[in-house]
Amino acid sequence: MRIDIVTLFREGFDGLEAGLVGRSLERGDAGLHFLDPRSFTTDPHRSVDDQPYGGGGGMVLRVEPWAAAVAAARAQGPGPVLLLTPQGRPLDQRDLVRWSAETHLVLVCGRYEGFDERIRGLCDEQVSVGDFVLTGGEPAACCLVDGLVRLLPGTLGNASCPENDSFSSGLGGLLEHPHYTRPPEWKGQTVPEVLRSGDHAGVERWRRAQALDRTRARRPDRLAEASLDEADYAYLQAQTPPLGRGLWLAPSRWEPGLVHQLLGLQAAFGVERVFVSPDAQGPEELSRLLSGHPDLEVERVASRRKERVKETFSARDFVAVTDSGPVQGWLGPEGRWARCGAAGGSASGPVRTRRSLASAPRWVLASGQGIPEAVPRVAPVRGGRAGGAALSELWHLGLQLDRLIGEG
Repeated sequence: MRIDIVTLFREGFDGLEAGLVGRSLERGDAGLHFLDPRSFTTDPHRSVDDQPYGGGGGMVLRVEPWAAAVAAARAQGPGPVLLLTPQGRPLDQRDLVRWSAETHLVLVCGRYEGFDERIRGLCDEQVSVGDFVLTGGEPAACCLVDGLVRLLPGTLGNASCPENDSFSSGLGGLLEHPHYTRPPEWKGQTVPEVLRSGDHAGVERWRRAQALDRTRARRPDRLAEASLDEADYAYLQAQTPPLGRGLWLAPSRWEPGLVHQLLGLQAAFGVERVFVSPDAQGPEELSRLLSGHPDLEVERVASRRKERVKETFSARDFVAVTDSGPVQGWLGPEGRWARCGAAGGSASGPVRTRRSLASAPRWVLASGQGIPEAVPRVAPVRGGRAGGAALSELWHLGLQLDRLIGEG
């Protein structure tokens, strides 16, 4: 692979000459070539930047020398041109795998206040290594080159190592499990017994469980995109405290008799918790009305800002009732729907739906306005009227539950 780097500071890449990446470069598995935009200037001062139009601090990189340098790099062969910028898409392991199949890559590193906006149009992709700003693109390019070269054949002694890295497809996008070596005990910290047992299947189960636990604890956002099987979901469910059966409500006001309706749903369907949107009349009032029923918990949820959604639902299993039947999963950070799948297996139909819901230890029934979009809602019962008045939201919920769980 040939990597052409457009930069004003060649010395910013000296650190790549060390270690496995340096040896790979020496063998010729990858070759680094540098183009200095100053070499493409035409003025006596070799100027590559100028003051910004409209005023402001700092200097802006001029488009002409950078365009000439990028064109010279492109002429070395087909391949994508990547602009290192904090405004780019976050760098991902999948990007490195994709680019490792290329024979030619061009990296463009900026400096000073920023680029003339027209320089962005010269590049195929814009890449960021994090939500922070560096003095230049060289450190970011070093990260990219290091991660890319280690994926090339021959760089690592064991070709299977990258397959089980954090974020890799081999781990389904999870974080990697812990590693241990000798001594078996150090300052009271011992190597897990399963790793010394010789039970290879047990080791694999332990490693998978550790990967799931680490990802949920450190990067729960990765669970939303991870490739998990039923055993993974079963493990995560077993490790999380039960949420119970709950109603997520956001009525504009507490209607007369609503508390009695709520207690009726509790008696009929085992409701244990009520989540109340702050857009509705406050949960304090409902708590007061339910003061004689301490077994029915009321909790405020900041549904619009999603501040409490993370704390309430992050990596907790539940079954949510929707107009098309129950779906099983959990909400990740900021209320993101992490998994959708039929509750109770792949079987479908009303009988299966009733059984799965009736036996489900956890579910949430959502109705009303102000509920996070990630929470599936129950469709209103069309045409439902009682005594000339529209049925309340809670009666809609009760009818829907009766359809799914009830007899007949």
